[in-house]
Amino acid sequence: MKRELLATLQSRFDRNPRLHPELKWESVQERLERYPEKIPSLTEMERTGGEPDVIGLDKKTGEIVFCDCSPETPQGRVNCCYDRNALESRKANKPASSALDMAAAMGVEILTEAGYRELQKLGEFDRKTSSWIHPPAEIRTLGAQENEPEAAARHEEKKVAALLALQAKQAQLESLKTQRKSTAKHIQIKDLPPEQRVAQLRGGRKHFIDTIKLIAYRAETALVQLARETLRRPDDARSFVRALFATSVNLRPDPARNELRVEIHGQANPIHDATLEALCTELNATEICYPGTTLRLIYRPIRSSIFPPGQDV
Repeated sequence: MKRELLATLQSRFDRNPRLHPELKWESVQERLERYPEKIPSLTEMERTGGEPDVIGLDKKTGEIVFCDCSPETPQGRVNCCYDRNALESRKANKPASSALDMAAAMGVEILTEAGYRELQKLGEFDRKTSSWIHPPAEIRTLGAQENEPEAAARHEEKKVAALLALQAKQAQLESLKTQRKSTAKHIQIKDLPPEQRVAQLRGGRKHFIDTIKLIAYRAETALVQLARETLRRPDDARSFVRALFATSVNLRPDPARNELRVEIHGQANPIHDATLEALCTELNATEICYPGTTLRLIYRPIRSSIFPPGQDV
């Protein structure tokens, strides 16, 4: 029987190296042979449908840790309460045993919450079933106190207070809903308090500003059409033009030549530099003068590339 169990454990150990990457089966077998009193616990875990396997070393004691690594709770251990008190308090559909009693009979311990979380990091477990874990002492004490009559009375008082608070909130909510329904959905500016009224532009001024916006957009669109003739991807033209508007320029008036030179700094890549040069050529052909002067606007790109024209890479 012992030989069959060791063979089963070794086969499972070899199939799941991710559970114990730093251990060898020889060291595990040597420990089992040195402590034969552990064999019955592993045998009982196997008998009830479990899959005991090594999951590492105990950092404090150095002991090899076995854990039931079956994907779901074995059929031999389902439908049970947590402990004897919970089992005795059941009046109907009473289970046959409790988790603590079963663990004690097998000579094993139930995992703590921290241990169960570490086990979940090693694989997928309890996707369809659930397992009992060993709760902290304060949780167990709280559960025991709740069974006392005084604790039950305090619990009922809290429930009543919570119910009254909930009813008050619900009444407040209904009042707010009624107030919202009675509030007008559309309010005219003349009906607003003076301090909340929005300052309105005069009709003529608004029309003037809208006209300026329309002219600016049409000018931008015209530049976009010119840029599309040079750029490889036409959809990039508008973003290029808008970035161009934010580019730094040098203004150099030359009264002797009756010119105002607009020197535009180079762009981020050679393709945009070439597009900028083409735009400057088109704008210079219009021979536009700066408003209020006789200075003709001359657009000229300042190259950012260190390579001579035509040799950009």
